[in-house]
Amino acid sequence: MPQLMEENSKSGTNQNTLIMLSKEIRKKYHTTDTQKLSTFIQRLFRMEAKILKGKYPKPSEFVSIYSLGQAIMDLKESKQFDELLIADEKIKEDNLQFNGEFSNNNDVRRVNFLTAIIMQMRGMQQRDRQIMYTIVQNHNIGKETDEKDNLHGLKGALRLDSYPERLSGFSEEEKDIIKFAIIQHSESDARNQLELERLPLELRPRYKVFLDVLKDAIRLDNIKIDPRVHDVQTRIDILALQTKENKTKLESVAYESYSKIIEVLDLEEEVQSIMQYLRLIKEKSKTSSIEDEDLDRD
Repeated sequence: MPQLMEENSKSGTNQNTLIMLSKEIRKKYHTTDTQKLSTFIQRLFRMEAKILKGKYPKPSEFVSIYSLGQAIMDLKESKQFDELLIADEKIKEDNLQFNGEFSNNNDVRRVNFLTAIIMQMRGMQQRDRQIMYTIVQNHNIGKETDEKDNLHGLKGALRLDSYPERLSGFSEEEKDIIKFAIIQHSESDARNQLELERLPLELRPRYKVFLDVLKDAIRLDNIKIDPRVHDVQTRIDILALQTKENKTKLESVAYESYSKIIEVLDLEEEVQSIMQYLRLIKEKSKTSSIEDEDLDRD
C-alpha cells in the first residue's frame, strides 16, 4: 500500500498546459471559441480543492474539485458508507472473482467504491443500491483471461445460474435486471442500446439506470494514469459518462482515489484520518473567514 506523503509541489497552473489542453479539447469537439474554453479550464483550476492537499499528493496541474475525503464524508453523512464496507468484504472473500495478472478482485473493489459514490450522487434508494452492489460483485465472475473479452458478461450471467444463492432474496424482475446489466456491461454502447430497445418500453429506463451506473464506475476506474497534457485523450474521454451532471467531480475523485482506495477500504483508521483532516480544514476555513470579516470592518 502506498505510504502517506507530504506534497511539496506548489499549487498553481502551468499556462502552457492550459493552452495545450484548450487545443486538445477544441480539436476533439471542433470548437473554435478558444476564449470560452480557456476561461472554463482556468475556472476549474481556480476551484482546485485545498482538502487533503498536504496529505495525499497529486500533480499540481490536476483539477481536483471533489476529493476522496469529501466523497467519504458524503457517504458517511448519508449513512451509506457502512453498506459499502459490507459489499467490499463480500468481494474480498468471494472465491468466484477472477484473479489474473492485471484484472483481479481489487479492480472490482474500486469499481464498487466508485459505484457507491455515483449511487449517493443519484440519490438511489436502498433496495436499488442492494441490486447495484450485487451487479458489481458479479459483473466479472465470467472473466477467464486478462485479455479483452466482450462475452465475459454473458459468461458471468450464465455462471450465476449455478449459484442461485447469490441472487437469493431478489424478485424475478430484479434478477432479470442484475443479469441484464452483467451481460451488457462488456458489450459496446451501441449493442447496449439495441438490447434496451428489445425490452418493453416501460422497463427500459429502469434497466438503463443500473447499466449506466456500472459502466460509469468502470470507466472511472480506468483513470489510472496521470491525466496531464500527454494523457489528455483519456482525460477527455471521461466526458462520455452518462452521469453528466457530476462528470467532473467523479473524474477527480476517481483519479485521487486510485492510489488510496484499497487502503481506505481495508483500514478504518484511514477513513477516520481523512474525516479528521476534513474537519480541521473546515475549522481553519471558518477562522479565516472571521478574520477577513474583522479586517473588512476595520
